[in-house]
Amino acid sequence: MTEVIDSTDIDAITSLRDSLLDNLNKVLVLDEQILDSVKEEQMSDEMINQAEYARDVHTHIGRLNSSITNSLKLLNPLPQPPPLPTASVRLPKLDLPHYSGDILEWNSFWELYHVSVHQRKDLEPIQKFSYLRSLLTGEASKLISGFKFEAANYPQAVALLLSTTYGKRVD
Repeated sequence: MTEVIDSTDIDAITSLRDSLLDNLNKVLVLDEQILDSVKEEQMSDEMINQAEYARDVHTHIGRLNSSITNSLKLLNPLPQPPPLPTASVRLPKLDLPHYSGDILEWNSFWELYHVSVHQRKDLEPIQKFSYLRSLLTGEASKLISGFKFEAANYPQAVALLLSTTYGKRVD
């Protein structure tokens, strides 16, 4: 059986798996009949033996299913996605606005900063914090000036900005 499980012959593996499932079903039917005729004091031993047998068969069936899956992957590897097209147009450098704490400028500042810096996965929190500090002036800069320049403080600085009066949306 091990040779078949470890092979890449899908037909042989499938045949063995189907045979095991068929035999397991037959054994389960016979077990029901046997348990009906066994005395109660013998029943626990029979049930344990049946459960161990069924568990072993299920383990082998699982290994066979894994072998089938692995063989199918070898025979039909997933196609590689086509390369992403490269942009032929070079966009101009985007200059982010500075924010001083003026409540009327908050929405436009935050929306642009959020898309350009805050939600980017390729930037580390310390880099995002650096951008944020460089873009804040006046009251907004003073608000987060108490945070030590560390990656762990970036989310706290953002949360503080968002919780202030100008962090509330003005539409």
